[in-house]
Amino acid sequence: MSINSFVGLINDELLKEVSIRSENEFEPVVVKDIPRLWKCLGTGNYAAVFMHKEYKDWVVKVYV
Repeated sequence: MSINSFVGLINDELLKEVSIRSENEFEPVVVKDIPRLWKCLGTGNYAAVFMHKEYKDWVVKVYV
């Protein structure tokens, strides 16, 4: 998979559906509505990290 193809998946699948909110600046973000083919690997105070289940060598960090 090329980087451009992966960016396309991020834009077309992940970012259109996922909800990431910072409810408290001292606590990890809250993630909801993760698309079926994506998995949230972890969260921090300002971002969440996701992996596509078919492309496990690639991850993306999405900031609130």
